[in-house]
Amino acid sequence: MALLLGDSNVESTGKSQSKEKARYQRVECLHTGTVETLELYIQELAASEPELAIYEDNSGKPGVLKAHGKVVLASTIEEKWIALNGLEVSVTAGVKYWLAFLSLIPLKCKQKTAGAENSCKGTATETALKGSPSVTALEAPELLSFAAVGTEGSKTTRETSGHSALLFSAKATAFEPVLLPGGTAFVTLAGNDSNDGETWATAKRTIPAAIAALPRSAEGLHTGVVQVGYGTYEVSSTRREDEKCVFFNGSAYVECPSATTADIGAILMKPSMIGFEAKEIIDVWEGELGTENKKIPKEGTGKKFVTMESSTGESGETLLFIIKPAIVMPAGVKIRGLGPMGGHAGYISAGWPTRIKDVGGGITILGPRSFSDGPGEAAKGGYVEQLTLHGNDTALDGYFAQNVFGTVIRSVAAEHYMRWGLDFGNNAVAQLELDDVLAQFNGTANGTVGKATKVLGGGIRCYEGAPVGNAQSVICRTNNGVGMLAYGMHILGGNFSHNSRQEYETKKYINQSGVGIVLGTENTPSQLFGGWLEGNAEANIESRGGTIIGVHLQGDGGGNFAEYGIVANGYTFIAGTHFQKHTKAAILEGGGEPPIIWTACESQARGEETTWLKRTKSDRNLYVVAGGVENAPRTFVETGTGRTGSEHEEEAAAFISSPPEATKLKLESEVTYQNTKERDLRLAIPIKYEAGGKVEVKTGQATPGAVIGTPERSSAGKEILNVYLPARWYLTLKLTGATFDGEATAQAG
Repeated sequence: MALLLGDSNVESTGKSQSKEKARYQRVECLHTGTVETLELYIQELAASEPELAIYEDNSGKPGVLKAHGKVVLASTIEEKWIALNGLEVSVTAGVKYWLAFLSLIPLKCKQKTAGAENSCKGTATETALKGSPSVTALEAPELLSFAAVGTEGSKTTRETSGHSALLFSAKATAFEPVLLPGGTAFVTLAGNDSNDGETWATAKRTIPAAIAALPRSAEGLHTGVVQVGYGTYEVSSTRREDEKCVFFNGSAYVECPSATTADIGAILMKPSMIGFEAKEIIDVWEGELGTENKKIPKEGTGKKFVTMESSTGESGETLLFIIKPAIVMPAGVKIRGLGPMGGHAGYISAGWPTRIKDVGGGITILGPRSFSDGPGEAAKGGYVEQLTLHGNDTALDGYFAQNVFGTVIRSVAAEHYMRWGLDFGNNAVAQLELDDVLAQFNGTANGTVGKATKVLGGGIRCYEGAPVGNAQSVICRTNNGVGMLAYGMHILGGNFSHNSRQEYETKKYINQSGVGIVLGTENTPSQLFGGWLEGNAEANIESRGGTIIGVHLQGDGGGNFAEYGIVANGYTFIAGTHFQKHTKAAILEGGGEPPIIWTACESQARGEETTWLKRTKSDRNLYVVAGGVENAPRTFVETGTGRTGSEHEEEAAAFISSPPEATKLKLESEVTYQNTKERDLRLAIPIKYEAGGKVEVKTGQATPGAVIGTPERSSAGKEILNVYLPARWYLTLKLTGATFDGEATAQAG
């Protein structure tokens, strides 16, 4: 890269800089070009996140903030350059600019006075750099070892093998916390892996070569940005099967007869109904027992063994897949394509201008993972944006990550994979961020992968063990299996439609397959706020621990006709949701004990959706009905226990108006009442007030309970006091200047 601004020399004079005092340095641009990296030489700085920036000049003072960002330092550094990468700022020769930095803790840098122009510092303590700051000039100008480097020359369009290598427009780039200090390596179709990869003109040809060209952090990891140009990049992952792998009960190892030294670096996957359990191949040996840190489960001349933790504790032969991914991402690396940010117009098929096509049978991108104890395993996860992953209907997964802290997938499409487009596996990801993501045409294996059967696939899997995840603007449509398996996810908007059923297993109430989205578990609940679901083959939503608010659920669409809007196999809360044209019922009570709660919903019953709630067990209290349903179907509750239609109607009427638990209560002026029923109750208590009268209301699982309200009247009159009392809870009423006006009514909640 060329020096465009500042001083790239390590000067001899040390300089201490106060915390929370920004430092600004005016410099003249040496060459017209594009700034891609800011570099500051540090004499000493503890672990922190210093901020670097570049400004326009405004009459001798810093003006418009062109770009800025923070550099994450995981430990104390001494006598090293730090770098902010990924910038795209156009600069012009002879024009003045300002370089600036801010640290929230004291630091030492290097400088000289000869040849320095204006130098300023902030007039007040600051926690972040901002545009047009208030500054005061230093007594003597100082030139820091502070440089802006990048590509020399105007941005031009260069044609390469029919694909454009256009340098995209400049923009300010904010701090991306997934990255450690590093560099930028470029990849184009016209590149060559013998190039240095430092510019578009000297780009690498393959992504693995670009990753290897990135600088290493203090932790020993390649870190930085791999910038991939326009076009389709063909890669080939591999997958083969070992039918004779042996698990040893009580041991942490697996004997893998077919493994060879060529498999070092591969991962083992055990097929399962939900997905795969994955472990890394640590090493491979023949014959003798290993050393203390390379234990082999038993002796065996000529046999090959693989160290690996057994997640099953089983004994006996099993089928394992040995998989070599096409691209392995170290922690702290970002792979970025070219293309417009936001909007789904470019998502359709090969719409993204950067496309990675996997013609093999394994995993296209293996995300950072913590299988082993190698350097930097505690670092944060990977970052992928602005590209399409295409599996060619032969590769297993587009992106696979396991045991990772912090992963960002933004403006990415994943399509035509045999299993999952994006898979965040067992105990996969804390702080997972999905933004503007499309997963379509995945799950093409139809329930089998090679000799492995009962393998479920689909669009996106966020499996159990990922309790902190966020997703917005996600589309999971036209997959064979599940649109999205979302455990522990907070989802803001999306479309989960037209997902068909994959033949892999039939369960009693629902088989996951043919479902738009599966929400949560008891331990890892999920929330869906807003969204559109239609035409999924079995059900639009399966809830195992879900909150569903403001969602449109439609049975027909895309040639499919969903039987149910929601299948409640666990705790389910539904609010402000529209149900339409489901062939059997709006809601199906599946397995589990927790309640189903709904409020302010609407059912558009046009003859197709004839039942609101279909029960599977008549002896279980599964319902806490808060609010109601507008335009409810004519059959409100169907038991599903073989009763006649007239009995269904009778039970529905009884459930709504006068359940068996309905009781008349005669209450005294100060009373404690326990709800001894297994159902929650709604109490309607008539009160006659004197002027200034009041009622103290307490509820709790034990007496005396907590005060939940003290209704009172300034003038005499009568009112109905409505109290919601959960099963087995206590209610305490204390009346002052008021009396009961007749008997109270208790009705199922």
